[in-house]
Amino acid sequence: MVTHHRIIQLGLFGCALLFASLSHAATTLNASVDRNPVMVGESFTLTVTANIKTNRNTLDTSALLKDFIVGSTSVGSNTRIVNGEMSQQTSWNISLQHLTAGTYTIPSLGLDGATTQPIIVKIVEQPSAGKTQSDEQEIRLVANFEHNSAYVGQQLLYQVKLYIGASLQRAQLQAPTLEGADITPLGEDADSSEILDGRRYRVITRNYSIVPTKPGQFQLKGSVFRGDISLSQRTSFFNNGRSKPVTLISDSQPFVVHAIPKDFPGDWLVSAHVVLQDEWSEQTQYIVGEPITRTITLTAANTTVEQLPPITPEFGDNLNIYPDKRTTQQGLNGTTMIAQAVQKIAVIPGSAGRFVIPEVKIPWFNSATQQVAWATIAPKTIEVAAAPSSSTAQPSAPAVKHVNTETTTLPTPTLISASPSLLYWQLATAILSFLLLICTVIIYVQRNATFVAVPKAAPVTNDLQRRLEQAMAQRNANQILKLLPMWLTKTHQLDLDQLMNINPDLAQTYQLLAQNQFGHQKTAIDYSQLTKQFKSFCNTGAPSRDSLLKLYPNG
Repeated sequence: MVTHHRIIQLGLFGCALLFASLSHAATTLNASVDRNPVMVGESFTLTVTANIKTNRNTLDTSALLKDFIVGSTSVGSNTRIVNGEMSQQTSWNISLQHLTAGTYTIPSLGLDGATTQPIIVKIVEQPSAGKTQSDEQEIRLVANFEHNSAYVGQQLLYQVKLYIGASLQRAQLQAPTLEGADITPLGEDADSSEILDGRRYRVITRNYSIVPTKPGQFQLKGSVFRGDISLSQRTSFFNNGRSKPVTLISDSQPFVVHAIPKDFPGDWLVSAHVVLQDEWSEQTQYIVGEPITRTITLTAANTTVEQLPPITPEFGDNLNIYPDKRTTQQGLNGTTMIAQAVQKIAVIPGSAGRFVIPEVKIPWFNSATQQVAWATIAPKTIEVAAAPSSSTAQPSAPAVKHVNTETTTLPTPTLISASPSLLYWQLATAILSFLLLICTVIIYVQRNATFVAVPKAAPVTNDLQRRLEQAMAQRNANQILKLLPMWLTKTHQLDLDQLMNINPDLAQTYQLLAQNQFGHQKTAIDYSQLTKQFKSFCNTGAPSRDSLLKLYPNG
């Protein structure tokens, strides 16, 4: 047992010495680039390797920002044990780019007392025509871009086709570059095949969106492809076989970006084609208090959804408007980029009558004709009917039944000579019968008198009101918005505008509910408070229609 403990102690001591020797080993730092020279705008990789295991933040790369555009950085580490000896390594792969030709120096980078050697990198101009290092045309790069000028904000399509006729070990396709422009890929790459000059190629098609953001004269630098063509088969898992590098460069060209015209009459929108559509909810009749949905759709070609202007139509008076949050989408239709915005608006008429909805006009700049154009929606006239009033007739008072309350002459009973006790019983029976007859007459008259006097009308509790109270209990906003105006019209012959003057609290809560349901901003609704306001209004009642007519001469 003692021997085993001794062996374990010696093993732990040996491990401690091993780690101590590794920790005190001198740190070395090496740097290299994957290509040199490098073309203008082309990305290349700087690899820095340390013989220790550490985290990514220990290497300070801020010195690279002086002369280079620093892209993404990936960090990897590994540990190896060979013949009992352990080694560790950490590598940083840093993507660099430069936009101006010349000779530049990658400065020394330091870590834990160790530094890298400076590296001199030569940046060369891209050729003005497409160039390939593949003489047999195993790989081809074709760019389609038919513009030499555009306006600020105009979206242009840059399409690249990569023809692959050989096996690739590594492939990288770099986007075109243009100073003062937003360049982003559009959609997914398309994979197909074509026969070119009698040879079948696999074709990868990628589309880019180019949107200039500032005016001026610039140089559009084309896409660059870099890869390795396999020359032999793999012999093992660790051997990828021989390969040769290939570089393809699409054409570069001068490019002019025009400023936005100063006299443009609205929010700037440049496009090849713009369409404005108007759609109203299908209803056989528009009724006061019932919401109407209006949908306006703006579609533009060769633009982005961020550039579509807001849609704010006019509606005139006596129409309550609750716009919803607009939705947008964009996509590629063939080689044409389409952007679309949809604005839905809830319209609730406040009174009956004929309403003329004004036209909608949105200006846009036609990139084909170089002129200002207008997308329009013609004026529209709608007829709004009053909510149907209650057809339940008031019950008429029943006819008054006149009852003869005069004392009825009873026949005089024939007194039969009998004993005094029998006479007394007969007399008592006659008096009780007479009193019973009088009570019967009085009760009959009182019962019929309740139908003669017309009592004070009690609050109407019809089926519509029960449905409205049920909707409030269930917190059903759509039903409340629909039923309350109908109940006002049928029960009190009122509309929403008149309710605002009679009971502002109930009217304001209704407006808040409508805005919350159809508008952009959402607000918490206190349905219990709404129910209390409604019941209070039912118990209090409403002014007569005649008094309301005095307040609203045109109503």
